[in-house]
Amino acid sequence: MKKVLYSLFFALILSIFSFNAFEAKASDKLSNRAEAIVEIGKLLGLDGTQKETQFKDVPKSHYASGYIQSAVDKGIINGYPDGTFKPNDKLTQAHLKTFISRTDSYLKTGKKPTTNNTSKGNGTLKGTVIWKYNDFIGTKGDTGAVIYLFPTNATYPSYTKQQLFDWLEKKNELKDVYRTLADANGNYTFNNLPAGKYIAVISSKNTHRNVLETLNSHNQLKTLFGEFNYSIFEANAMTIFKHQIREIEISDKSTVDFSADFGYTAW
Repeated sequence: MKKVLYSLFFALILSIFSFNAFEAKASDKLSNRAEAIVEIGKLLGLDGTQKETQFKDVPKSHYASGYIQSAVDKGIINGYPDGTFKPNDKLTQAHLKTFISRTDSYLKTGKKPTTNNTSKGNGTLKGTVIWKYNDFIGTKGDTGAVIYLFPTNATYPSYTKQQLFDWLEKKNELKDVYRTLADANGNYTFNNLPAGKYIAVISSKNTHRNVLETLNSHNQLKTLFGEFNYSIFEANAMTIFKHQIREIEISDKSTVDFSADFGYTAW
């Protein structure tokens, strides 16, 4: 029976979503997250009776509430760390891959799949960001340097260009992305971070990179954040400014140091 469901599941996926490279962008053809979970839930025989969910943006009255909470119970979805599911978000390829992987695991084992962030508790990330002002004054804190944290267990939506620009200009915040600035001495701290794995990026405020040198894209962050989101982020936070990227893991009551010395500005 599971083999039949497994085959039907992938037939459904192929019938709903088109990733033809010669057609328009796949992201423009995808259903939203709620619609996708309803279809998957029906196929798997999940309970679709409307019910209270753990998400603040999916009330009992929402047409997909039953399937969404049932999918949570089976480990197929987990929403965002801020307690939302954003059901009307377009289902990106990253979302689809996650749903397929977790549904695959459920059909094969009947058990909830594990996630990247399995540890509990909270920890701290801190560091100092400096640069070389000149030979006379010497090293100074890289005041205003931006430190970004991307949890690796998050499923990021496809933001609009305006949302991303407003975020990069510090006019708003994005779900699942932590951000802070280096102070006058170049110091920064993230307190009470949920334990788990992250990709951390420090983007200098006062130093520019040599744009003639090859900019190596961070493939894991590109896959995690989404190619469109990443392209905007890279162009504005990494192409011009010196930066460092590091994969870190926060554990309960731990303190991780991630510092950067950017030296002289290239121009």
